[in-house]
Amino acid sequence: MSNITGNKIQELRSELDLNIEQMAQLLNVSARTIQRWEADGINKTGKSAGKQNLQHLIDVMENDDTREELLHTLSKFRGAGMAIGIPLISSVLDTLSLISSGGGAYLGEEIVTMLQNVINKQSNSK
Repeated sequence: MSNITGNKIQELRSELDLNIEQMAQLLNVSARTIQRWEADGINKTGKSAGKQNLQHLIDVMENDDTREELLHTLSKFRGAGMAIGIPLISSVLDTLSLISSGGGAYLGEEIVTMLQNVINKQSNSK
């Protein structure tokens, strides 16, 4: 397996508009680990949960359809004035990962519809 550069990790975090602590929560690692990864990069040969979570996120972001869906969903929540919590990002990410792997397309449609309903309710209550 190849390495993931620190620049790639920084770009990914920047594109998702996450700070180091949020990225750490999302990947289930410490903030210090994110700082170290961004400074030094990582070797993907290890099987730590954090490395697997990072690869999972990279896979979603490298697929044009799932990347756009994730960014679009996060943008809508931010536009509706809703806080973007890690559980939301994790849920959307898990759904998009299922879709990008060819499974769970129906589940993905249900969750996207649910998220759109939440956004609409939030917008209507303003």
